Amino acid sequence: MQEYLRGRYGDRLAPPHIWCGVSVEDRTVRSRIRHLSMAPAAVRFLSLEPLLESPGAIDLEGIS
Repeated sequence: MQEYLRGRYGDRLAPPHIWCGVSVEDRTVRSRIRHLSMAPAAVRFLSLEPLLESPGAIDLEGIS
């Protein structure tokens, strides 16, 4: 996602009408959140479904 957005929008953020997000269904994929927070997007969101287990502590810094 980061590479695509940088290639498409250069140094600018993706426009706010384009929401960028990831699904997090369990602890094994929490790294997706970190990658999302580094994406040059105006709006970032998480979809916690299907929530198969507690994802544990989540750092929401950079997530809308």
